[in-house]
Amino acid sequence: MTRRHARLGVVVVLVAALVAGPARAVLVSPLAIFVDGQARTTEVTLANSGAAPEEVTIDVRYGFPTTDPLTETMVTPTFAPESVSAAAPSAARFVRVFPRRVVLQPGQTQLVRIFASPPPGLSDGEYWARFMATSKQLPDTAKKETDQVGITFAIVTSIPIWYRKGAVKTSIAIDSLVASATRDTLDARAVLARAGNASWLGTATFTLADAKGRSVREWPVMTAIFPAQYKRRFRWSLEGVPSGAYTLTASLKATRADLRPQDVLPAGDATRSVSVVVP
Repeated sequence: MTRRHARLGVVVVLVAALVAGPARAVLVSPLAIFVDGQARTTEVTLANSGAAPEEVTIDVRYGFPTTDPLTETMVTPTFAPESVSAAAPSAARFVRVFPRRVVLQPGQTQLVRIFASPPPGLSDGEYWARFMATSKQLPDTAKKETDQVGITFAIVTSIPIWYRKGAVKTSIAIDSLVASATRDTLDARAVLARAGNASWLGTATFTLADAKGRSVREWPVMTAIFPAQYKRRFRWSLEGVPSGAYTLTASLKATRADLRPQDVLPAGDATRSVSVVVP
């Protein structure tokens, strides 16, 4: 390969979710942003923990976690504000950030201010957006151009923004729960129904109990439910679980260990059980 070919740029974009993401030099905190009609501003901290300068560009887009209709696995599509229907609960139309571009030297931090300027007459409820921080490492100016390989990694950290105005409420129900098992895997599908004018934030705990009611496995899943109907597929290992008849119980509670209690709206619990046979 010639030097000229080695400098051809290839951009790889990695997207980080609320609860997980790839290793990166630029750290963003907090990982959940809440703004309301009383305090319309807040701050986000960017920190360069790497050994090279990073350029960070910030955008605000409409989007929220949902599930792929075919695979029922979680996805988080995002959309430019101008492409979204006026009826959508989008906070991207009126949330602004400053600065929108910054260069961070190694070890440097930068505060990014978030401002919400909702239009007059905005209805009570919850509005959603994503804080998108795209970081890429700047070239080392101490090296000659011919000594550098032209591959650029752009890492996009996507963080949810909630804007709440006036009276907000939410609730959750489990419309259906089905489960099946192979020798080593439990496959469960749940259909959840959210009501109210705000998302439901909480923890779904799935408990597998034997014929005597003793818990043999437990899987807590921190969950944020935005659409009115939410279909989700879950898969867990059954390694070490003996063959036999079991009961899988899903319990949903409006508590999140990773969020401040005041940011989680109160809601009643929901529980549903289904029988499953491990062959």
